[in-house]
Amino acid sequence: MGERLAFHSSLGFCMLLGAGIYWIGQKTKQQALPLVLVALIVAAYSFKTIDRNKAWESDVTLALTDVEIMPESTSLNGNAASRYIDLSEYKNNKGKEKEYLLKSISYGKKALSLHPQFVNGYLNLGLAYAKLEQFDSSKKVWDMAFKIYPNHPQKPVFYGLLAQAYYNKGFAFGSQQKWKEGKEFLLKAVEMDPNNVRYWYDLGGFSYNSQDYSVAKMAWDKAYQLNPKDTNVLKVHGILR
Repeated sequence: MGERLAFHSSLGFCMLLGAGIYWIGQKTKQQALPLVLVALIVAAYSFKTIDRNKAWESDVTLALTDVEIMPESTSLNGNAASRYIDLSEYKNNKGKEKEYLLKSISYGKKALSLHPQFVNGYLNLGLAYAKLEQFDSSKKVWDMAFKIYPNHPQKPVFYGLLAQAYYNKGFAFGSQQKWKEGKEFLLKAVEMDPNNVRYWYDLGGFSYNSQDYSVAKMAWDKAYQLNPKDTNVLKVHGILR
């Protein structure tokens, strides 16, 4: 347990310790003895406090120090996983992103092995996978998180981010005219965000260019259903009959 959590509960211990030192002084009839004992205790705890201050330099140093002290803690492994994601985003850590994300995944998996119902652990693990462009792994662990907590308030946000990632990956293939490869990612994008007109419209275009006309028609029909006033959708709606 972190010392910040034990601060108030230690008050009774301190009162007992003070009473004990006073009793020793009365019992031995040596007035200087209690002062010596207090001085030794203060010196010892002062050294520990100064040493501990290094861990409190930041949230990152605190999380990464504490997880080494208590490696079997679900919470501390989860905190370490989250902080390594933070480290991967710092500008001065350019070039080390993959290293930090892999460490985040390692701590995230450890947290989940200790507590398989740890929802935030799944969310952070999926975020690390997404940053490594392992999108299918992200979907797998986020699906597990939202199976445990179906009404999580951030569920649309996480799935929206994943849909955008799939879309961006597919669009990158499109810029190389690799329509078939790009179509596969756009199919995943509409699966994650089925109400996005743009995704359906572009899926239709990629499918048309890859000569998959049945999927193209389905995608453009869906885009039209979602927004029949979209000018881009109107241009293609009805091409395939």
